[in-house]
Amino acid sequence: MNRIRPSVRRALSVAAAAVAGVAATLAFATPAFAHQMTVTGTKTCQDNGTWKVVWTVVNSESNKTAVLTTVTVDPDGSAITNDPISSGTFVAASGSVSGEQTFPGTATSATLTINLATWSGTPTVTRTHLEKPSQTKTITLPEGQCTRVPEPKVEFTSNCDGTVTVKLFNDGKGDATYEVNGVEHVLLPGTTKDVPVNSKDEITVTHGDLVWKYAWKDPGSCATPPPPPDLPNTTGAKVGGIVAAGAGLIALGAGLLLFLQLRRRRLAPNTFWHKI
Repeated sequence: MNRIRPSVRRALSVAAAAVAGVAATLAFATPAFAHQMTVTGTKTCQDNGTWKVVWTVVNSESNKTAVLTTVTVDPDGSAITNDPISSGTFVAASGSVSGEQTFPGTATSATLTINLATWSGTPTVTRTHLEKPSQTKTITLPEGQCTRVPEPKVEFTSNCDGTVTVKLFNDGKGDATYEVNGVEHVLLPGTTKDVPVNSKDEITVTHGDLVWKYAWKDPGSCATPPPPPDLPNTTGAKVGGIVAAGAGLIALGAGLLLFLQLRRRRLAPNTFWHKI
């Protein structure tokens, strides 16, 4: 029977101890890495100039429900609404919970901290077995980049010719779409547009759910058109000329008649006039 040399025996003992140590480490490490939560946050600048932050807590376990013990919200923000993330909140296996928090436009960051107690299931995993029993998530809110979006604006101007000029404004950060009497007009950010409407009927302008109505009004500043210029009254002159011409013809006719009578009778003018 061959005996194992002492040096080989010692080497085997060391190797066995190392294997046992690794096995033990893996055995204790497996629960820790298997049970963990993740926290994420997304930000959105709202039209009213405030930040909306949506927090989401995700349970990575497929067969255990997570239980939150304490939740610390950023004091600069509002309370968490919608699906509240708070102490005692249960997060279903492979599930998540989300909640919204509002921050002023001047805020520069938002932070959420959660603490876990246990995952319910068999076996129950206690806080001491968690890889990260406390998680903190901070997101940056760009300073000065969330301001109130101006309200849509429309102006109407009545013109003396009966038309109306509709002025559309877009002071926002994105395109703005208006409809003037059913005709669509798209304005780029920071632009205006004059839309002439040739109608004295009611004008309707819409922008989303907003509606403006307007009808032509007398501006009151239109100049009164001047009366037609006075033309010379030629009627009387024409009539007078006709009368004068007629009188001349009559006189000419009478003279001719007198001449003919004198010639025919060969009378002296005095005798003739005496008979007349």
